[in-house]
Amino acid sequence: MKGNSVKRTVEVSWSGKSSLRSRIAHDEKRLAEFRLKFQRKNGRGGQASIVSTNRRETHGTIKISWNKDLKRLICQTSNQNGYQPEILKDFVAYLVDEYPDARISVSESREAER
Repeated sequence: MKGNSVKRTVEVSWSGKSSLRSRIAHDEKRLAEFRLKFQRKNGRGGQASIVSTNRRETHGTIKISWNKDLKRLICQTSNQNGYQPEILKDFVAYLVDEYPDARISVSESREAER
């Protein structure tokens, strides 16, 4: 039996004029200060994610997407057995520090594996 799969979602409401996902993508220096890196698969418009640059941290990727109509950044990560990766803590710390006026909410859902 493997245990539970835990999905964590971070939603960021942003009232700025540009895409928050785009701003994060071009913020390499500040992300590096939080041991994070923006990564995009399959070129422009491809799946975007935040990955850890901390060598001790081998688990965790945060998938991010921007909803331009709602002006909301959706960030999702999924882990086995309730493991809380440092990457999520680092990313939320980055968001709070860099975008103090943004509204950030974190939710968690569990799904028992069969």
